[in-house]
Amino acid sequence: MQNLVYYTPWLGVLGFVIIAVLYASIKKQDAGTEKMKAIAAQIREGAMAYMRRQFINLSVFIVIVFILLFLFLKPYNLQSAIAFLLGSVTSLVCGFIGMSASTLANVRTANAANKSGMSKALSMAFNGGAVMGLAVASMGLLGFGILFWFIMTKYAGNMEYLAILNGFAMGASSVALFMRVGGGIYTKSADVGADL
Repeated sequence: MQNLVYYTPWLGVLGFVIIAVLYASIKKQDAGTEKMKAIAAQIREGAMAYMRRQFINLSVFIVIVFILLFLFLKPYNLQSAIAFLLGSVTSLVCGFIGMSASTLANVRTANAANKSGMSKALSMAFNGGAVMGLAVASMGLLGFGILFWFIMTKYAGNMEYLAILNGFAMGASSVALFMRVGGGIYTKSADVGADL
């Protein structure tokens, strides 16, 4: 039973195959009129500009925490710092995938609601959200599984070294926390602007 753990990265790969299929199905749907496409392009441009700015700001945080872990965390300082870095990168990649999918799906959801009704719109919105949900789960399985396999192989199954995985979890969750708070502020300001 314990050997099944070594197959978890392949479940992550399977998740990314499903993401690719969902993303392609979203992309091939009708985005509506030229005006809708123009507005959607502006929304996408603004969202991606926000993501670039957040990546720059988060990279400073990631570097600082990496250095602190390397200097002060004993006994697995370098390994935990590298695991933290990997977790942070996986979280950033998930954020990019999710933002890319949702900015494609939003205009297609509106167009589906206008032309085909609630059922089609719900399906489009669900698929757009599913990309992000699957990205988080798949990236977690892939990153965590590869790290687990590496630790068990390099350190001959010594369970003490599994503490290094905490660095991965800390990196992924701390970056996700920042992205959630920042994303909430960004979307709330967009809501207020739309209300005005």
